[in-house]
Amino acid sequence: MEIIDQKISILQIELQEYAQSLKFEQLCEFSMKNLETIPWEKLNFQGLYLIEIKNDLKHNVFKEWSEEFCCRWQDPLYVRKWVSNPKKMRLSKHTELKDWIPLYIGKSKKIKDRLYEHIHLKLDQPTTGLKLKIRENMQNEVFRVSFINMPTQNYDWVMPKFEKILRDRINPIIGRQ
Repeated sequence: MEIIDQKISILQIELQEYAQSLKFEQLCEFSMKNLETIPWEKLNFQGLYLIEIKNDLKHNVFKEWSEEFCCRWQDPLYVRKWVSNPKKMRLSKHTELKDWIPLYIGKSKKIKDRLYEHIHLKLDQPTTGLKLKIRENMQNEVFRVSFINMPTQNYDWVMPKFEKILRDRINPIIGRQ
């Protein structure tokens, strides 16, 4: 058993180093009013995805922006409806208000289907997702999708690790973890 543990430890270090080098490739920007800008045909693969929200330029500092955003995101209409929530620890990692704020990082064997769910799921559906289209208070927001295509046969083994490493590096403000 000791030999197996040693081999796994070496492999974990290699995977950690590899994951640190991963970079998201920007795909598109969209709003609920122009969903046709999403090139769905380019999302037929497995991997990781990042959804960001554009800074609306109403605030000068991240704390003010995040307080207003969290208030809207956690509107009583949307709470406890199978929706991921803002994470205080991840919010605290952001000190600068940038043009794009990382909203959510996920993994999927079918990124196209999962992104579709994040946009189109209804509030009463028991699948967890962002449920962007149903949120009246997010209709004017601009979102950006980026991805990392990861065609691996070891998806169930490596993708949770890669997702965690990228989540810890980028600190998306919404999530279950």
